[in-house]
Amino acid sequence: MLNFNGIDFSDIIIVNDVKRPILPPQNLVALSIVGRQGSFLFYKQSEAYTIDVKITIKGQDFADLRAKVRTLAERLYTEDVAPLIFADEPDKYIMAVVAEDSELEEIYTIGQGTIKFYCPDPFWYAVDDDIFTYNSPGTYEFSRKGTADSFPKIEIKGTNTNGSITISDGNNTMTFTGQLLSSETLVLDSDLITAYILKTNGDKVAVMDKLSNLDFPVLKKGTNTVSVTVSGGATISQVKIYCKSRWL
Repeated sequence: MLNFNGIDFSDIIIVNDVKRPILPPQNLVALSIVGRQGSFLFYKQSEAYTIDVKITIKGQDFADLRAKVRTLAERLYTEDVAPLIFADEPDKYIMAVVAEDSELEEIYTIGQGTIKFYCPDPFWYAVDDDIFTYNSPGTYEFSRKGTADSFPKIEIKGTNTNGSITISDGNNTMTFTGQLLSSETLVLDSDLITAYILKTNGDKVAVMDKLSNLDFPVLKKGTNTVSVTVSGGATISQVKIYCKSRWL
């Protein structure tokens, strides 16, 4: 089974083979110095990669084969990345877009070819994310899925006029000192490195200037501890943590 952009393709194609790397390509930045053995490794990062999917299309006749090819093309075409899911890991998705040529070899009423999915974000994410909700300030302990660090989105409902709301994961701590009305939601998005107030009408108002720093929370695999505290009369009625659990 192949599901892309929310569409199940099992009605028109047979997936013969899927080539996925054990790890994303690792880009190493190092420096060699004359007279010293080896080199200094400064950092490494996971790079984008391509997933090759070999497929077969079977038609009742030539016209039916071509009709299925047109349907396949329509389903595969997207302007941006979309979730890609395979049958052997139905609980995970990776964001992908079709790239390069996708030629099809046709013999009688059977077509075979390779679809190349380009994945700019090399991580796989949980289809059903770990989401935790709390109804008061405090220290929360929870466990999330995945094998890689994740960058959560945290939504906070409450009030603040002259006080502050502080969020910490034990390593990173940031404080919000802006105004927050009871009908609004403070959103801290670690992945996009942004913060905004969500109004009741859906409008978003940036509040990056109301943060003490840009040390957004990061979640480790397994057990995590996150604290949300208030001072100066600020209140909290709800804290919702979207873990954005992910795997390499």
